[in-house]
Amino acid sequence: LWGAAAGAVFLAGLAGGAKPPRMIGLAGLALCLPRVFLVDIHSTLHRIAAFLAIGLVLLIIGFLYHRFRNRIGDSPTEEEPRPD
Repeated sequence: LWGAAAGAVFLAGLAGGAKPPRMIGLAGLALCLPRVFLVDIHSTLHRIAAFLAIGLVLLIIGFLYHRFRNRIGDSPTEEEPRPD
């Protein structure tokens, strides 16, 4: 539930273009990761499902950052030429 809430905050920050909600959402997801590995893994099947879910979430976040990098404004969309 905490991970879903953190993901929603991240997506809201991404949609609005605001940096603080995105960072709060990423921090919330980062706080959920240790709990998944230390508490929620009871068997090998749960461990495999947790690794797949975490990998999928990280891929989605990376894709969204790349896809909406011009809306985010954290990174330049074009490289500026260097003065020689």
